[in-house]
Amino acid sequence: MKYINKIIEYPIYTSRAFDLYFGDMNIGMLDIETTGLSPKNSCFVLGGLVSPAENGLCAEQFFAEELSEEREALSAYWDTCSQKDVLITFNGQHFDLPFMKERAAGAITEFPYHLDLYLMVKKFSPIRKFLPNLKQKSIENYMGLWQYRKDEISGKDSVDLYYRFLSGKDPELRELILLHNHDDIVQLYRLLKVLEKMLKLL
Repeated sequence: MKYINKIIEYPIYTSRAFDLYFGDMNIGMLDIETTGLSPKNSCFVLGGLVSPAENGLCAEQFFAEELSEEREALSAYWDTCSQKDVLITFNGQHFDLPFMKERAAGAITEFPYHLDLYLMVKKFSPIRKFLPNLKQKSIENYMGLWQYRKDEISGKDSVDLYYRFLSGKDPELRELILLHNHDDIVQLYRLLKVLEKMLKLL
């Protein structure tokens, strides 16, 4: 298993409403990469977590460099995630969290408080009426955040690249997969401000 830890220079998000609910809590932005959509016949291969830190944002990634490392990577990732008071995801209610729970085979029994930004947009935001879809990248583009993203691949591309990586261990393929996950969690943190202003809910 490969563990990556980076500090990213970025201002810590704060607002009176957000701080009222979450100001004293330890939050983490969560996103996972897998070999497919169904946890019954797919594997967890990468977990990313971004958390506010003293000097910016701390980005952590847990990467299974072999399918045999899935349990080790998922266990280490969940040990870190479970220390958070709040986990923030994009469609994590329907995908990330239940996927991890099933793949962990009983090792995950409960989650910290969970805030799903996708469900907030879907249920409460008017932009759902005129965007072509509610994918994270579509919302980033609409909200003017696209220039921060270096990643150019999709989740499906990530799966294909992972299988190619397994056959040859090409470090360039690893970096593309890690970048995709890294940008998803960092961009999710950036979405906090724009969604809070747009929805007026937090």
